[in-house]
Amino acid sequence: MQLNQGSWALHEGTVYTLSFRARASKKTQCALFVMMNHDPWSNLNLNRSIALGTEWQQYSFTVSNFTSDTKARLTFGDMGFAAGTTFEFADVSLCEG
Repeated sequence: MQLNQGSWALHEGTVYTLSFRARASKKTQCALFVMMNHDPWSNLNLNRSIALGTEWQQYSFTVSNFTSDTKARLTFGDMGFAAGTTFEFADVSLCEG
């Protein structure tokens, strides 16, 4: 199971800050990717495992090594491995700087 957000242009050598809030109905993990939002769906140099708890938590990542792409997306994935778990995400942003 995946949740995909956005369609952003990313530029190699530019610093970006990715931030969001998240929680789950029980302690678990999910995957976080920034990838192409088109064929061949390649990863653009962000692939992390995120530990989630039952309380809202703020996450923030500074990334400076994205591969350039005109149509990138943020993907929360691997949620299907946590059967019976509810995932919540809020205030998702990807900004330069």
